[in-house]
Amino acid sequence: MDILEKFSTHGRAALRQAFLLSRECGSLTVEPEHLLCGIALQRGSIGAEMLAKANLNIQTIQQALPTQSPKAILLPRLSETSRRSLERATLLSSRFGHRYIGTEHLLAGLLEQSAGRLERLLAVQGVSREQLRDRLGVVFKSTTKFPELAEALDIMSGSAHEDEGMPATTRVAAKPGASPLTSYAIELTDDVVQRRIDPLIGRESEVERLVQILCRRTKNNPLLLGDPGVGKTAIVEGLAKKIVQGDVPDPLRRRHIWQLDLGLLVAGSSYRGEFEQRLKLLLAEIRHRPDVILFIDELHAIVGAGSASGSMDAANLMKPALARGEVRCIGATTQEDYKRHVEHDAALERRFQPILVRQPDQRQTVAILRGLRPSYERFHGVAITDDAISAAVQLADRYVMGKAQPDKSIDVLDEASAIRKIASVKTGGRDPLRTAEQQLDELLAGKQRAVAEERFEDALQLRDHEARLRTKMTRLKERRAQLPPTALPRVTVADVHAVIAKMTGVQLAVLRTGERQQLRRLERQLGERIAGQTEALRKVAQVIRRAKTGVASVRRPLGSFLFLGPSGVGKTELARVLADTVFGGVDALVRLDMSEFAEPFTVSRLIGAPAGYVGYRDSAQLTDLVRKRPHSVVLFDEVEKAHPQVLTLLLQILEDGILTDATGKTASFRNAVVIMTANLGTEEFLQQAAIGFDDRQAEHEERFAAVQQAVLATVAQEFPPELLNRIDQTIIFNPLSLPTIAHIAHRQLQELAARLKEQGTQLRWGPAVCRAIAQASFSPDQGARAVRRTIQDLVETPAAERLLRQRRPPRLTIRARGGVITLS
Repeated sequence: MDILEKFSTHGRAALRQAFLLSRECGSLTVEPEHLLCGIALQRGSIGAEMLAKANLNIQTIQQALPTQSPKAILLPRLSETSRRSLERATLLSSRFGHRYIGTEHLLAGLLEQSAGRLERLLAVQGVSREQLRDRLGVVFKSTTKFPELAEALDIMSGSAHEDEGMPATTRVAAKPGASPLTSYAIELTDDVVQRRIDPLIGRESEVERLVQILCRRTKNNPLLLGDPGVGKTAIVEGLAKKIVQGDVPDPLRRRHIWQLDLGLLVAGSSYRGEFEQRLKLLLAEIRHRPDVILFIDELHAIVGAGSASGSMDAANLMKPALARGEVRCIGATTQEDYKRHVEHDAALERRFQPILVRQPDQRQTVAILRGLRPSYERFHGVAITDDAISAAVQLADRYVMGKAQPDKSIDVLDEASAIRKIASVKTGGRDPLRTAEQQLDELLAGKQRAVAEERFEDALQLRDHEARLRTKMTRLKERRAQLPPTALPRVTVADVHAVIAKMTGVQLAVLRTGERQQLRRLERQLGERIAGQTEALRKVAQVIRRAKTGVASVRRPLGSFLFLGPSGVGKTELARVLADTVFGGVDALVRLDMSEFAEPFTVSRLIGAPAGYVGYRDSAQLTDLVRKRPHSVVLFDEVEKAHPQVLTLLLQILEDGILTDATGKTASFRNAVVIMTANLGTEEFLQQAAIGFDDRQAEHEERFAAVQQAVLATVAQEFPPELLNRIDQTIIFNPLSLPTIAHIAHRQLQELAARLKEQGTQLRWGPAVCRAIAQASFSPDQGARAVRRTIQDLVETPAAERLLRQRRPPRLTIRARGGVITLS
């Protein structure tokens, strides 16, 4: 049989690449360095991956290949060293019972030969031949390459220079000849891992319950249930720390908690039965080791994991061992995933004992952040103040929606620390650590050039210099960690305010000055932009003040209003102004035209289509918008035109402050203002339109009160009482009087004057102009909307023509004589 038939696809490709490289270099023989380059260029092969994890720079090796001229025309032959390497690769494959010769065998054969040039190239790059040989031995001792390969790669990562920014779980090194447990799991009680795990603050009741279940004889498998970010994994890591410290009952002393990596267990199991074999070996080892407690994060993932046609999933394979108590397991998942994946499997559900993990309150969250403060101060090189911690908890609780405590407060504090660290680097002087890092980059580049130019002695000297520089950087980091807090940049409340403003879109000025001053001035601020509706503004401001000061229920929206009145009196404009004033911009207005929801099936546009219908899991128009911007004004315009089934959605919003969409997710309206507008009773307003020009105040109020009663009676007929009773205020807007319309005209002329001033033209007018515009604009069925049209026709159009005739007229004057408006 031809020996090449035994080579794997990657193995044959590596040989072909080595011959091509040799020929390109003009060499008559294929040397070991050509074979090494051929192996390293086979992406996805075991040999290439091991070389990559060992930090081998293939470009440097290629540049160091000897070049002869002219290039060889004939096919080069194997050198004696290369031939012995191939023979050794064949023997290794046969010894371990492998049916192929792969890149891992070729690499092992190369490493067992004494090749001076290749050995120098590896030494310059810090690659140890002995370590590579040991790791390859791990691969060869398995009938399948994946578990040992993963462990070998982890070991190679651990032998290289560690990045302090990497997660701790990616830097755990195992020992050669690893068992299934060490191949697919990480020991949380290991001293190396423990040094990188944050302390557990609080959660005494959850840990106590966890210990009690673990000490049972059977069904000793606790399951932590809670929202994402409440600290389920932290509780298990805290228990591991207690075990290491000996602060646990005797039944749990000298126990070891191992966290299963289910992805690594499934990875590479391409043949039927391979996944089951791995899991069975893992469970068999745990049975024989009663000191092992298995932790499965995201427990719902074991349902269906590894299953294929005619095979069992991980959950079914684990059920017998869990029921008999042969394997003690801690699970963690969310309540939603538990209900979807675990609860329907009664046999799996009864083997676990649920422990509900709730969000901590503000006091507990502050204690948690104070306990984590040293870790974040050490990482960022800053000092975090107590006020910053308190502000992070309070503001995250109030403004950050969709996340749970303490996760969202930790996010805020972490980002605030990062902001302060970046700012201190920009404003500070020359940092010795940064200087050392730049020198290291230059040194590494110089070492690569030396190798490429075959100056190996210089490269070795540079490598020694690199080691000294890394030692210096370590000392600098240790010295920085020992600095007193007063010498470090301080994370203050202002940094927390900046983070909250970026996360939520809340005005930074509101966060800095507080809301008390703004709430006191709210009525006046609204009145500056809404004319003639003093009573409506007063009622709106009262409701907002009650909610913002915490007097009103926190389980309902900040305010809910039904605005009634004729068209053009300012109902929609007030919603827009409220969004700008209270929430920092008109972008905070979520407007829905309810005339688009006149049919019953349009409910699916608001909350999404139900399961089984077209559009399921597509975006929902209302709930998705509110999730993106929970601090907003939600305007249901012309709500009387909506179908009754659509109106029933408002009951849940107004009563509980939440709305559940078709997928079961909730959108919170508790930080929003809900406004509904309606044009009911328009006939009564039009019939009484003259009251807007009535000079007799008593008669005006009496007739308007009669109109209000008629309008409210119409509303009671159109809307169900359960909806009306949940609304904070039903506000009837006054028809606009002549002075009010004149005031609106004056305000719009001011806006026009500001635009003209930017072009160098001054605009002047008198009170008579505003009265004339009001007289010309008055229309009972249009309200103030006709004012803008009147100004456009009588002022803006002549002004535009005047600007075209004269390049830049310095002054324009509006005059009104006998009700006729002219521009001069």
